[in-house]
Amino acid sequence: MKKRGQKSCTNCNQINGVRCFVCKHCGHEFKMKKPPKKRAQVVTNWNDLIPGDRVRVVSGNGTYYIDETGERQYLVDRGVYIVYNKTHNGLQVYGENGGGYSFLYMGPEMRSTLCDDLFRAPHKLIKLRARSLS
Repeated sequence: MKKRGQKSCTNCNQINGVRCFVCKHCGHEFKMKKPPKKRAQVVTNWNDLIPGDRVRVVSGNGTYYIDETGERQYLVDRGVYIVYNKTHNGLQVYGENGGGYSFLYMGPEMRSTLCDDLFRAPHKLIKLRARSLS
């Protein structure tokens, strides 16, 4: 007997949650009114990026310094950037809306040799689709 919030599989007649896309018993795909939303593609290997790729910098990541109150202050603004060039430890990018050129460090986290409160840390990037020319 189905309860509220449940549905049965047409292939194996087992009970599943109403929001399931695939039967957990037999793997049968349910017919849905709306397709599942695509998740953002987080960049796991930054070396795969090529010049011209669009990336979004997630806030709360990247190079930072620790202020007088002990809080982290991040140095690169979040937003959409276009890859210009790759170096051995990061990406040279420019802002999509005229934000100027920036460097996105992608190496291991380390303390700066110039300042005790400055830390280089990798940025978290989300790859975006190419802009259509319409």
